[in-house]
Amino acid sequence: MKRFGLIVMLMAIFGAGQAFAVPSRSASGRMLLHGKVTEVDLKERTMTLTEYKTGRKYLVLVPAGSSFKIFAGLRRNLSQPRLEDVFKGDYVDCKVRVEGSAERQARGAQPGGDVTVVVASTLSR
Repeated sequence: MKRFGLIVMLMAIFGAGQAFAVPSRSASGRMLLHGKVTEVDLKERTMTLTEYKTGRKYLVLVPAGSSFKIFAGLRRNLSQPRLEDVFKGDYVDCKVRVEGSAERQARGAQPGGDVTVVVASTLSR
């Protein structure tokens, strides 16, 4: 009976910890994406990422001056890669902010898809 009580108590403690877990987004709507590049559009200055942990798709708008890190790919040794240095299949880290209205537009535009539109910002480490 003591063992059962101990198990219930441990489940309650660890369950409470999950309830107060820190969300992946900060209060300002910024987050760090870690994912695989599935498409690069140099004309529109965008890249589509599939997030590593969740498999969720993101359309990343990459304005001039924004930065990211290629950690697995042909040009992973570059300290400040440009969008032109990213290829399909590369894995990148990218600090982004969420664009709410653009996200709703992208959801309506993608047939059967659920894509979140985000904007790349400066990656500081």
